[in-house]
Parts: sequence; C-alpha cells; structure tokens
Amino acid sequence: MKRAGTPHLFGTTPELWLNGQRNWDLWHALLSPEAEDIQKIEPVDV
Repeated sequence: MKRAGTPHLFGTTPELWLNGQRNWDLWHALLSPEAEDIQKIEPVDV
C-alpha cells in the first residue's frame, strides 16, 4: 500500500530528491559572489 502524498516519480524516494536539491543549493552557494565572505568566517569555540 502506497502512502498518500508521497511522490515516487520514476520510482525514486523523497530522500533522493532532497539530496539532489541540497547538492544543487550547495553548488550554487559555493559559486556565488558571497562564497568568498563565507570562507572568512572563523569557527566559534564552544
């Protein structure tokens, strides 16, 4: 029995689509003009 509202386009899982979206977002963030500013952020000791 399939769950209602869970898309399985091309027989894939929602996790596959979310992983692809995350990778797309990270790729574009790394290539953005602001990426250089991100590299300047120093980690905080906790």
